[in-house]
Amino acid sequence: MALLGGSARIASKLERKSCERVDLDYRFGARFEREDATVVTDQQTVSVEDVRRQRARVGDPRHGIDGGDRDEGRNRRA
Repeated sequence: MALLGGSARIASKLERKSCERVDLDYRFGARFEREDATVVTDQQTVSVEDVRRQRARVGDPRHGIDGGDRDEGRNRRA
Protein backbone atom coordinates (compact mmCIF):
# COMPACT_ATOMS: atom_id res chain seq x y z
CA MET A 1 0.00 0.00 0.00
CA ALA A 2 1.41 3.32 -1.05
CA LEU A 3 1.59 6.30 1.25
CA LEU A 4 -0.22 9.16 -0.50
CA GLY A 5 0.46 11.91 2.03
CA GLY A 6 0.42 12.89 5.64
CA SER A 7 0.70 15.62 8.21
CA ALA A 8 1.84 15.78 11.82
CA ARG A 9 2.13 18.14 14.78
CA ILE A 10 4.29 18.10 17.86
CA ALA A 11 3.55 20.16 20.95
CA SER A 12 5.43 20.31 24.23
CA LYS A 13 5.00 22.24 27.44
CA LEU A 14 7.82 22.46 29.97
CA GLU A 15 7.05 23.99 33.37
CA ARG A 16 9.42 24.49 36.26
CA LYS A 17 7.23 24.36 39.36
CA SER A 18 10.19 24.89 41.70
CA CYS A 19 13.96 24.44 41.73
CA GLU A 20 13.41 20.73 42.41
CA ARG A 21 10.51 19.94 40.05
CA VAL A 22 10.06 20.10 36.28
CA ASP A 23 6.85 19.00 34.48
CA LEU A 24 6.91 17.96 30.82
CA ASP A 25 3.81 17.44 28.65
CA TYR A 26 4.75 16.13 25.17
CA ARG A 27 2.26 15.31 22.41
CA PHE A 28 2.52 13.97 18.86
CA GLY A 29 -0.40 13.67 16.46
CA ALA A 30 -0.26 12.49 12.86
CA ARG A 31 -2.52 11.55 9.97
CA PHE A 32 -1.29 9.35 7.13
CA GLU A 33 -3.21 8.91 3.89
CA ARG A 34 -2.92 5.51 2.24
CA GLU A 35 -4.68 4.08 -0.80
CA ASP A 36 -7.09 2.05 1.33
CA ALA A 37 -7.44 4.06 4.56
CA THR A 38 -6.50 7.04 6.67
CA VAL A 39 -4.39 6.17 9.72
CA VAL A 40 -4.51 8.54 12.70
CA THR A 41 -2.13 8.36 15.65
CA ASP A 42 -2.21 10.43 18.83
CA GLN A 43 0.55 9.92 21.40
CA GLN A 44 1.09 11.85 24.62
CA THR A 45 3.53 11.56 27.50
CA VAL A 46 3.24 13.48 30.75
CA SER A 47 6.22 13.29 33.11
CA VAL A 48 7.43 14.89 36.32
CA GLU A 49 11.15 15.20 37.03
CA ASP A 50 12.19 15.47 40.68
CA VAL A 51 15.70 16.92 40.48
CA ARG A 52 16.44 16.68 44.19
CA ARG A 53 15.58 12.97 44.41
CA GLN A 54 16.75 12.23 40.85
CA ARG A 55 13.44 10.55 40.02
CA ALA A 56 11.11 10.67 37.04
CA ARG A 57 7.43 9.76 36.96
CA VAL A 58 5.51 9.24 33.72
CA GLY A 59 1.73 9.57 33.74
CA ASP A 60 -0.99 7.99 31.63
CA PRO A 61 -1.78 9.41 28.19
CA ARG A 62 -4.65 11.87 28.10
CA HIS A 63 -7.51 12.28 25.63
CA GLY A 64 -7.04 12.41 21.87
CA ILE A 65 -6.39 15.59 19.92
CA ASP A 66 -10.04 15.79 18.84
CA GLY A 67 -11.18 15.67 22.48
CA GLY A 68 -12.22 12.01 22.38
CA ASP A 69 -10.47 9.07 23.94
CA ARG A 70 -7.09 8.24 22.45
CA ASP A 71 -7.28 5.40 19.93
CA GLU A 72 -3.79 5.00 18.52
CA GLY A 73 -3.49 3.53 15.05
CA ARG A 74 -7.21 3.73 14.33
CA ASN A 75 -8.03 3.13 10.65
CA ARG A 76 -10.72 5.09 8.86
CA ARG A 77 -11.94 4.57 5.34
CA ALA A 78 -10.89 7.41 3.05
